Amino acid sequence: MRVYFGAIAEGGVSVSLSRDGRVLSCVEGGGTDDLLALLERALKSAKSDTSVIRELAVDRGPGGFSNVRRRVAVATALARSLGADIAAVGEMKPEEAAAIPSSSFAPRGTVAPIYAGEPNITISKKKKTWIAR
Repeated sequence: MRVYFGAIAEGGVSVSLSRDGRVLSCVEGGGTDDLLALLERALKSAKSDTSVIRELAVDRGPGGFSNVRRRVAVATALARSLGADIAAVGEMKPEEAAAIPSSSFAPRGTVAPIYAGEPNITISKKKKTWIAR
């Protein structure tokens, strides 16, 4: 089974499951939604579990820092913990992700995120501590 973590409009995220080029389930959430909870909902909808995940595709951007970082980190950690292959892709529909050739996936692969801009992290003038803006 293949999992795709993708971006949707207005900073949202989608998690889709596919097998043999056919989308089995797709759930969407807000940008701050827990990706693993969305994956759990998608697996429940497809009447499956994590033991059958063999490939993960992740939209690596460009996009907002937090959203891209969250997708890439969760996909990479999940792929390594499950021993699944991973592929870094651009924004695509779940049907397109289902059609990615298996040769595009790599075991213990790395995903280089693409951010829309540099993160804006500065030191607070009042508290003398680092804050993100």
